[in-house]
Amino acid sequence: MLKNTVIGELVRDLKALNEIDIWLLSIDSEVLDLVDILQVQQLDRGERPDATNFPDYSPNSVNIFGKEAGPIKWKDSGYFYNNIKAIVDKNGIEITNKGTIDDVTGQIIDLEIKFNEEIIGLQSGSLSELIKVIRAKYLERLRKILL
Repeated sequence: MLKNTVIGELVRDLKALNEIDIWLLSIDSEVLDLVDILQVQQLDRGERPDATNFPDYSPNSVNIFGKEAGPIKWKDSGYFYNNIKAIVDKNGIEITNKGTIDDVTGQIIDLEIKFNEEIIGLQSGSLSELIKVIRAKYLERLRKILL
């Protein structure tokens, strides 16, 4: 009897999905915007995905180019920050970027390759914050289905 009800259909659908599929169903533009924000906040603090600081700007960068003393923040022209984008693929959420533009040649440079640094990626604290939001959206979605 229960099989032919909305709840029965829900149970059948949930059995067919794995955890990644369920989470992906709960991701919307608000979640993707949050990923972008969390990534930029990390970079603004000068922190790597593993929560360690990037090296400090050199004295020349501070004195000649006007960089703020402290860890590298990768901001420069703003192109890099403005082109950080979270996308959803079959494996989850991926954070993409377009690198930055070389002032001399105008060509796009992949900063992670040029500096042999992992720059993009969320720290565990950021991931925890993101998971809370996705979990709340998932539960909200379930409530709508059940009510």
